[in-house]
Order: sequence, then structure tokens, then C-alpha cells
Amino acid sequence: MEAGKTVLFVESVAGIAGDMFAAACVDSGAVSAKALQDIPGLLGFCDVLVDISKTKRAQVAATHIDVRGHDEAWVQFLERHPSIGQLLPRSGEAGTPARDPDAHHLHLPLDVIEAVFSESKLAAETVEIARSLYREMARAEAKAHGIDPSLVHFHEIGHIDSIVDAAMAAVCLSTVAPDRVYASPVKLGRGNIRIAHGVYPVPPPASAFLCEGFPVDPVPEGIRRKNVELSTPTGLAILKILRPEFIEGWPKGLVDSVGYGAGSMDLGTVPNVTRVVLLKSRGGEEPLNLPYEREEIAEIICNLDDQSPERSAWILQKAMERGALDAWITPIVGKKNRPAHTFSILVRLEQEGDFIDWILRTSSTFGVRRRRWTKYQLARRREARKTPHGTVHYKLGMTTDGEVIKEKPEFEDLARIWEQFPEFEP
Repeated sequence: MEAGKTVLFVESVAGIAGDMFAAACVDSGAVSAKALQDIPGLLGFCDVLVDISKTKRAQVAATHIDVRGHDEAWVQFLERHPSIGQLLPRSGEAGTPARDPDAHHLHLPLDVIEAVFSESKLAAETVEIARSLYREMARAEAKAHGIDPSLVHFHEIGHIDSIVDAAMAAVCLSTVAPDRVYASPVKLGRGNIRIAHGVYPVPPPASAFLCEGFPVDPVPEGIRRKNVELSTPTGLAILKILRPEFIEGWPKGLVDSVGYGAGSMDLGTVPNVTRVVLLKSRGGEEPLNLPYEREEIAEIICNLDDQSPERSAWILQKAMERGALDAWITPIVGKKNRPAHTFSILVRLEQEGDFIDWILRTSSTFGVRRRRWTKYQLARRREARKTPHGTVHYKLGMTTDGEVIKEKPEFEDLARIWEQFPEFEP
């Protein structure tokens, strides 16, 4: 990574939650408090407030976020967004939306929450990140219940405060836009907690599935609570979409700022916080001592499930004509088990902005992702060789010291010869 690139380190001091991550970003100075306080209005939730305050956890100064609303906020929201109301499941009683009488909120399927984000006034990149968070949680819930993700109905994380938490996290991620992400092993908790489905062990089933691929740590010794959940589904989904490199200790770099996001519980002598650290790389990763050419490149990625194959093929062709280093399409299965494709383009760093703008204007996607790669490649040289059937051009791959490692004849020359001499082998 080049010097000056932004590195984000997410440290699970006492777990991670969506509001704790967002509070830590505000505490670090990377995101303004106003940017988060504006979110309920941008989502269309009236009389819902994001209260941001300074507090202490085990004598550590931190920022705390509390999303405050009332039970009728959903009713008011649906009155202003009847198209979203039509997506809600019906209870069968006078055609009213299904409700949980204990939790005072609607049981929300994924498409309803995605519609809330899509019809909001949030920036397109923020909307895509927020939707991705809920898709990760839906996949985990689906695995936990043995159902299709489209049939998942959110309970606790269907509350307005959880939706706002996800939007806050999305704003933070789009604002910080780290070039590289690291994280500490995750602290999950222990014992049992009560959720909408009953009393379950920590982590609850969906959270456990979100942890697949994560290194985890035990509860810190200073926490005496027998039953305690330290990491929430939203917090774990943040790590899921960040795809960090998990490390012990802090990463290498020049520390720019540090922020502490406080949870609501008092954990005694252990500070109930998530810590974020923003660093500037000092030349970043040490280059491998290999005799090959090295280049920093960018990959631009988007998922497409509503675009014709003909247009996708045309975009792939045009991407190469515009100077992409490489481009390819990968078949995937998207939400609701719909066939889809992941479109990937490799470009030079100076081409990155141009290609992002071009893809958003040309394809059907509403958002793209980007990541940086270090590319090691052979130095190349072309060489013409005479054969009994004409000249064949070869591409030679070499080390930077001039050692030829491999060679390959150009297909066009071989195809021309094979038309008359199909037995020819170079």
C-alpha cells in the first residue's frame, strides 16, 4: 500500500455493535455528529432522534449514541410511504400488518427494510452498504432457521433503532472509505439471553453464523456477568462486509486518530467500548523481495441481477476498449435466490474514478465496491521467430533481472498457420 493510504483498525475491546462502531467513528473525529443526527430524517422517520453524548466506561472517556423514538413512528412512516406498507405481511385481522405485541413493532421482511433504505434520501453508496448489512443478517437468520432469506422476518433488528444503527454504520463506512481494514478477534459473550424466539445461548444462532470465518476471544476476565451478549448482529455484519484481516495487536502505520464507542452496559472494570483506530500507512506493506514488476491496481465490483446478457457482454467489451487491465463476469446467486452476476474490472489507480462513474452510468447497478490490490507480474518482451510456415510472434515473460521464465506464441499467428497446416506445433 502506498504511503498516506487510510488504514482502519476495529478493536473489539468489549465486543462490537452498530451504535458502538458509529459512536467510535464520531469520537475519532472521522465522522461528524450532525451527519448521524440527520439520518432519521433522511430515512423518513419523524420524531426519531439520534442523541450523541460524552460518557465514561470504566473511566475511559467515550462517545455514546442513543436512538430515541416512539411506538407510533412506524405508523407515521407507513402513512407517508404506502408503497412500502403494501410489502408488509398481513396478520389476517382486518388486513393489518403483522405485529409483535410484546415488542410493539412490525415483523419486517428483508424487502421492506431494503425498500426503506432505497426510498430514503441517503447517498447511493450509503444505501448499498446499509442494504448489504441487512442481507448478511438475513443470510445468517435464514441458516439459523433453515429457510430461504426471502422468508426471514426481523424481530429485534427490525426495530427503527436497529435500522438507524445500520444506516449510521453505512454513513461511517462510506465516509471513512478505508483502503485497508484490520480487526482484532471478536468478543461474543457467554451465558444465555432472551430474544424474540425464546432463551438462547450466546451467541444466538444468527450471530453464530455471522461469525463464520472470524477468530473469537473469550469474555475478558474482569467481566463478572454470567449472561452477557457483547457483539450484536449489526456489529458482526459490519465486520462481515468489511472483510478485515484479523490480527493480534495494532497494525503498522502512523496513528491519525483514535475513537471509543460506548455500549449501554456497565461491565465493571472492563470498558464496554469498541475502539476504532485510523492510521496512515508509512509505505504500507513491505514489498516482497521478488524479481518481478510490482504495481498497485484497483478492482471495481458490482452485482447485477436485472441486466440482459447482451448488455453485460457489451459492457465487458467496452471496459477493455476503455483501457481496463482485465474484466470478467462471475455467475452468482443473489437475494431471493435470483441468478445474478458479479462484474469485476481491474484498472490502474488513476483510472479508478473514471471507471466508477462509467459503470454507474452504463450498467443497471445502483452501487459499486472498490478494493486495492498489489500486483506482481513478469516483465514482458515480444520476439518474432521465423518458421517454415511464416513468422510467429512470441510473448516472453521475464524477471526484472532478465531471466526468461516462460514464453507463449501469439494465437493470431498460430490460427493463420493452422488454416493451411493444422498439424503445425510451435
